Amino acid sequence: MRSMLPLFTVKEGWNVSNLSGYYSLSNTIAGGDGMTFSPDGKKFFIMGIYNGSVFLYYYNLSRAWDIRSAVYQKVETGSSTATEKAGFVIKPDGLKIFFAFEKIATFSRIYSQETTTPYEFGSVINTQYIDLNPLIPIDDSINFDMNSIGTKLYVTDRTTGIIYQYTLSTAWDITTATYDSKTFTAPYQGLTRSQISPDGKIFVTASYYTTTNYQALMQYSLSTPYDISTATFNQSFVTQSPAGTGGFYISPSGLYVFLYDFSFGNEIFE
Repeated sequence: MRSMLPLFTVKEGWNVSNLSGYYSLSNTIAGGDGMTFSPDGKKFFIMGIYNGSVFLYYYNLSRAWDIRSAVYQKVETGSSTATEKAGFVIKPDGLKIFFAFEKIATFSRIYSQETTTPYEFGSVINTQYIDLNPLIPIDDSINFDMNSIGTKLYVTDRTTGIIYQYTLSTAWDITTATYDSKTFTAPYQGLTRSQISPDGKIFVTASYYTTTNYQALMQYSLSTPYDISTATFNQSFVTQSPAGTGGFYISPSGLYVFLYDFSFGNEIFE
């Protein structure tokens, strides 16, 4: 049982058609389904659920954005009634973490938790949440992304391939999120995740093709920044994935793209 965390570099920022290179990382991961980095590329985190527990893995990188230089730091755990994991986001200053789990009670929910020490989420001082029902019901599999200033939320319904757009009237306060009545529908099967560029002009989605074991990054231009309803297809990148995909992460500069696949089991190899 194994999974992959390949790294591709990009010759031109936020241009997924120009990916090159391939590296990956070895470690043991329980139920991983999402990852994110600090803005400087010197920390990264993996989250997942396994046997009723939530796991958050911490890594430091001695060379920014180079996972070959990653050093495992620790893992923090907590209990959960959820059976599926569904992605997470960390505020750039490291003082808030946002995460979503499928099948909680009778709805899908996104939480935020605040801490006093940047990138240390063992001691939470405040927890908030927003319920997505009935827009996204309990049986659907979700993931989400936020823009770099915390004023937009994009929720991916992996069952239907629809992405819903929300606006936060107070930046990084999930309780102020309201639905914009704007969506994006992926033209391909297996939508797993989306990410928007810091300037809001480029929108990237990931899809997994179950019949061919390929995953594709699809890049779109937004004629109105941060408005996914104005998306126009630009270009794509397709790579073979042994079995499924957890999605992807693009660095703020757009020069580094990480494709992660935890569906094989609990191991990431190099």
